[in-house]
Amino acid sequence: MRGDEIAATVQRWSKMVNDALDQLLPPEREVPVALHRAMRYAVLQGGGRIRPVLVLAAASLGDAPEGAAVVGACALELVHAYSLVHDDLPCMDDSDYRRGLPSCHRAFGEGMAVLAGTALLSLSFQLCAKQLVERGISPQRALGVLVELGRACGSRGVMGGQALDLQARGRPVSADMMELMHRLKTARLFEAAVVIGAELGGLDEGARAALREYGHRLGMGYQTLDDLEDWREEAPGEEPNLRALYSEEQCWDRARSWMEQAAERARTLGKGAEFLVTFPLWLYRRARARRGEPSGAV
Repeated sequence: MRGDEIAATVQRWSKMVNDALDQLLPPEREVPVALHRAMRYAVLQGGGRIRPVLVLAAASLGDAPEGAAVVGACALELVHAYSLVHDDLPCMDDSDYRRGLPSCHRAFGEGMAVLAGTALLSLSFQLCAKQLVERGISPQRALGVLVELGRACGSRGVMGGQALDLQARGRPVSADMMELMHRLKTARLFEAAVVIGAELGGLDEGARAALREYGHRLGMGYQTLDDLEDWREEAPGEEPNLRALYSEEQCWDRARSWMEQAAERARTLGKGAEFLVTFPLWLYRRARARRGEPSGAV
């Protein structure tokens, strides 16, 4: 697929997810109003929707009904949104802004942000348990989605990565520890995205294994690009960042290597996986273009 085709597909799938999220979240005027406004604020204020796009891309390789695939994509995005709300809290990263706007706890207060994040996590599991089956997914596949979602956000996923991140603040971090943090805090949700899509689409175990490896490598590459952006925009602080271990060009090389490895895994999935093959290096080129730098021969 060409770059413009990837961009158009991302835009189309993102709109589908955004429209569905607007409908699936509680109305902001429903009591408790402040909580529901905080939930909607945390989810609907922009974002690249990369993880739900990956759910839809993987689901398209199988026989998942489109409506069910969109619900699965929304469930994962709610988990991602919850993780960002809690990540920004004063007791975590203490971030005042998210996507150019006041972070949820700055807009609604710390207590309401804690509740909003937890409610988003609860809603994600509710969607999987109820709406997937209502939209044509077998109970067995829906259970598989729930298991994968739980793995991704628990102590062996996002929460575990955040715990390691907190423990590492203000201390030297080894390359191995940095990689483990990135795998748990970021790559696990990328793995979950494509594995959930595979579960919804009824793909076989071989395809699921290849997609899990794909998600891991894509997530690691994406986090490397994110570290480069964070280092450029913010003064180096206590939060672990790969740029504290490697030069800028080394980080670009690492990101490109991860993305190339992801593309190679996707090629094993056959002709229908063109989007997944092209997407990693499209992300890499986009990141370099935003810096005004050449993307290299990829």
